[in-house]
Amino acid sequence: MADSPTPQPIPTLDQIAQALGPPDPEVLAAMNPEESQEAFREIGTQIASERVLIDMNRILGTAFVFWSKAAPQQKKKLKGFSPGLLAVAVDRTLALEKMRREFTSAGTTDKSARLGSEASAATAFDQALTLRDQAEVAFKTAIGTNLALRKRLTVAVGNAGDLEALASGLDRLAAFGREIMDAPKTAKRAEVAGIDADYLVELASEAVAVRAAAKGASGRLTANPTSQGALDTLDGLCIDLLSHIVHAFSAARERDGTIPRLVPQSTRRLLSSRNKLKPKPEEEAAAGTPPVG
Repeated sequence: MADSPTPQPIPTLDQIAQALGPPDPEVLAAMNPEESQEAFREIGTQIASERVLIDMNRILGTAFVFWSKAAPQQKKKLKGFSPGLLAVAVDRTLALEKMRREFTSAGTTDKSARLGSEASAATAFDQALTLRDQAEVAFKTAIGTNLALRKRLTVAVGNAGDLEALASGLDRLAAFGREIMDAPKTAKRAEVAGIDADYLVELASEAVAVRAAAKGASGRLTANPTSQGALDTLDGLCIDLLSHIVHAFSAARERDGTIPRLVPQSTRRLLSSRNKLKPKPEEEAAAGTPPVG
């Protein structure tokens, strides 16, 4: 039996940049228009540069490997993607890596302490976000198809734009959980969903822990606001480019199953709220949402 072919290693961004050459300045300008800078900045404030870079490095490398080996018919079906777009994405990701290095090296004498508080805050954020997402799933089981309660749950979940927003969401979820536990129409469903007083205390306690972590990290930024704004804007541009590429591959895969799906990981929550392709009826059913007529 012949050995299976060895998977081609994922190249580094520097290697891809060398292979593709510099981006076309006109394409770069078209993908990064002046009128989009504020929108990019707002996107960038919602995610850490580290998370953006993780997915950019992996996904751009995977896209490059596929395109390098793709048959003409596969390339023809892959609309919304091109080596020119990839070259821009690689160039801007390398620029983001450089800007982030410069930004993080501009610390003060308390750098070690601040890095420790940043790590603690990041750990608290990830843990709390996981708990919040689990609570949303459990509460959906408890409230069933009640549209009014589903809307209220969405409001209670809120967003995780920063540590305080996440903590506030946990507090709202704890209060919402108490309400559905006490309501006759949802009490039994809440019980079978595992929602009890201890779980509500856990949600509230996590909110306290998140606020403590936020307070510890409150003095971590020492660079000037302009530098932070520039970093956020470049984060947002990279997210925008990544979104175009991920969705292009996803749409092409619907036409040709041999085209891979590029699955974001560290940026998945942010990308899922942007330019999301309409799910198929079976996907909607799996998600518990009735298809729109």
